[in-house]
Amino acid sequence: MVKEEAEAKKIINELKHLSGQKLKEKFQELAKSKSTGPSGPKGGDLGFFAQGQMVPAFNDKVFSMKVGSITTEPVKTQFGYHVIYLEEKKDAATRSFQDVKPAIEQRLKMEKFKSVMQEKMAALQKKATIK
Repeated sequence: MVKEEAEAKKIINELKHLSGQKLKEKFQELAKSKSTGPSGPKGGDLGFFAQGQMVPAFNDKVFSMKVGSITTEPVKTQFGYHVIYLEEKKDAATRSFQDVKPAIEQRLKMEKFKSVMQEKMAALQKKATIK
């Protein structure tokens, strides 16, 4: 991910003639040196994610790609311009309740915390005298 479309196009031009392991290695190198996103230091690795988990433009593009390929045009999102390299896909799978239970518990705790904090902030805001 980079801020400018021209920068993303330059990266694509550096990558488009490569394939296989050389493409993967060069992509990781460029992600580490040029990416403004949080995955940059990890060579651009976002790990596995389910369809619909990413912002629409990114999601639609990545799920239409072939494994081992890069985007031929930058993908624009509210975060910047993305050059995507699709390393691997996994078939969709159903996970057991035991597998997802800790994540569900954590999410519910965070939602409860957020709700309590919003209530406290609203109460403090009503009491505050702002000059």
